[in-house]
Amino acid sequence: MQDQILSNLSEEKVVQISEARNEPQWLLDYRLEAYHKFRDAPIEKNALFTRYADFLRGVDLSDVWPVTSPQKLLAAEKDITILQKDGAIARINLPEGLIGKIVIVEIGDAVSQYPDLIRPYFATTANGTGDKFSHLSDAFFSSGLFVNIPNGIEIKDTLRRMIYQELSRIGAFEKTIISMGEASRLSLLTQFRSGAPSTNEIAVLGSSTEIFLESNAKISYSEMQLLGSNVIAFLNKRIIGGADSFGELSSGYLGGRVTRSVTEMTLRGPRSHLEDLEIVVGSGEERFELGTIITHEGVHTKGIVDLKAVMRDRSSMTLKGMNKIEEQARDSDTYLGGHAILFGDGARANVIPGLEINTRQVKAKHSAAVAQIDPDQIFYITSRGVDEISAIQLIVAGFLEPIVSRFQSEDLQEELREVIRMKWTGESFLNSQNAEPIVVKQDIMTFEKVAEVSDLPEGKLLGVDVGTKHLLLSNIGGTIYATGGLCTHEVTDLARGFLGGGTVTCPLHLSEFDLKTGEPLNPPATDPLKIYQVKVEGNQVFVALGDVEES
Repeated sequence: MQDQILSNLSEEKVVQISEARNEPQWLLDYRLEAYHKFRDAPIEKNALFTRYADFLRGVDLSDVWPVTSPQKLLAAEKDITILQKDGAIARINLPEGLIGKIVIVEIGDAVSQYPDLIRPYFATTANGTGDKFSHLSDAFFSSGLFVNIPNGIEIKDTLRRMIYQELSRIGAFEKTIISMGEASRLSLLTQFRSGAPSTNEIAVLGSSTEIFLESNAKISYSEMQLLGSNVIAFLNKRIIGGADSFGELSSGYLGGRVTRSVTEMTLRGPRSHLEDLEIVVGSGEERFELGTIITHEGVHTKGIVDLKAVMRDRSSMTLKGMNKIEEQARDSDTYLGGHAILFGDGARANVIPGLEINTRQVKAKHSAAVAQIDPDQIFYITSRGVDEISAIQLIVAGFLEPIVSRFQSEDLQEELREVIRMKWTGESFLNSQNAEPIVVKQDIMTFEKVAEVSDLPEGKLLGVDVGTKHLLLSNIGGTIYATGGLCTHEVTDLARGFLGGGTVTCPLHLSEFDLKTGEPLNPPATDPLKIYQVKVEGNQVFVALGDVEES
């Protein structure tokens, strides 16, 4: 299938775009090199991830043509600093206080007006490793930005850019280069939007963003993907951090038919700090293929990738992460986290973390978890008078909030919260995103009587069997708790253990468990106990077990 991806693209199209933009020979050479890299590169280079490279299955891109000579457009959005539409810059409207202090121009204008300033950055991007689809945008871009923030310039307000895709059967590609001088500051929010599709015809949107941070520079670069169900998006970001620099890349992926996003972060200077925060909310048959690569080259560097996803209907998400610490990057700190909640039997998520550590003096951590939405949480909220659909919305919002609240842009935080709410309730920011209405199963939990309150005086443990399940009941301060009744290290009845201070100690190897959370507090046990919802009615104790298998 790889040879069939965008088969209408050719060297002739590359030359046609370059000639239409009246570009110098060195830029045409750059485009042609990128085109050959795109054609030759596999969809996935890392052997760890090749089995997850089928994200374009069933998608026909053979009738998509690249934009070669886009038309200049007019724009009326008042709050947008930069507007790009269907492969063309419609407007760049800088606040008066920034005119003359910074450079934000269409990338083709930068090539003609600031050739000595911009050309070295093209040379740097050409030497990068690059993802297959970053080469695609580099070869066929018909618009884009060059942003240069000089030394010491701090931009306090968030600049907003909208990249709008309206036409079908076109491939609109853009390239952006952002250069941050020493001790400079910038916050830039990019929204990828499209209209509600009137047909099933595919459109392709490609974006390649390169960010270069000099010493002590700071950037908050945010993206929100709100594309229609006919758009295939290839979104690539690469950031290189100099000494004492800080960069936050925050992304919300909430639409599109297929989204492929790859983020590469290189911590080159000592004490540089880069973060990649990502939110995914999938519905219908949306697919999200996300890749993150962190490379620590400097000493005392810190790199973080943290993703949370909520998937429903038949949507799918794959996170492929690789954090690498080079031999010279001692005292570095790296983290890779990916967590997903699934709602419904058709939703899918894969989190594949990788660490490559080439030196000893480092901190390296990863965390990954995918699970169905917890029915116990739904019961807990509904038992306090909240309807089930609202309870699910609260769980989704609470799960995503630790990432959303860390986004540097408060504007993006508020917009994300609203769009997440709209998408999860079936409202569409595009009039039609093919989200199915939420159907809550009424039989998620089955309560079974397991004991009487009089059987369980305060400070006592009680083991009970219900079907094939063995439970441990405990009375702590007048509140009854229920957990799995067998030690997770070696099968032992915890009812024969020792209760004290809200914990139970296994009588066999003395592992201690918190009876409220189920968490093990000391080895040899490492897995938590299952926690069950308890309901007390009169003298009777009920536990929510789901479908209990009768013996």
